[in-house]
Amino acid sequence: MNSIELFLANFEASLAQDSFRKLTLGKFRGGLESVEHIYIRPVSLKNGRRLNFVHRYADRDLTQNYSLPDGISLVRNWLGKSSLAATLFTIDQRQQLLFNRRGEPRLSTSSEAPVELCPQHDRPKSHLLQDETFLRHLGVLEPAGNPKTRMGDKYRQIHHFIALLAPALRTEAGEWIADYVRLRFRAVKPAM
Repeated sequence: MNSIELFLANFEASLAQDSFRKLTLGKFRGGLESVEHIYIRPVSLKNGRRLNFVHRYADRDLTQNYSLPDGISLVRNWLGKSSLAATLFTIDQRQQLLFNRRGEPRLSTSSEAPVELCPQHDRPKSHLLQDETFLRHLGVLEPAGNPKTRMGDKYRQIHHFIALLAPALRTEAGEWIADYVRLRFRAVKPAM
């Protein structure tokens, strides 16, 4: 069994054993040369288990979900032809398949620290801001605690801003060094 077939067999076995974390494809040529990377991870959707492909371009990401057989077939067709680098991450292993200038594959394997899988598509996010009651008063959140229609971007922006400020407002031990921060800004409505 050559390196490509062994890599694909390990990919399929990790899917069958539920140990697959992600697969990264890179070094593209041919029809995929404008793609920087393709990230593949398992997701559980309403219509079953799928492989989520994120095509990373320089200016955008394109996401597509495929059934397991279709996803495996795509990877099989790309390896060695369109993609000259692939890294498979499982719960306890990392395998890298690289092709040299002559197109000869080389497979290397290393162990990884065990990781718990979360195949849910809609994973809960951890936010630094625990008490969001003031966001209801600002009109960003509904009484139920979900962002209002058309306020999702503002909600994410507030959490991103807090994440950016957190290192300046915390000690290395994670303790807050400021009780509160008052920010002032001036908004000007453009003349029509």
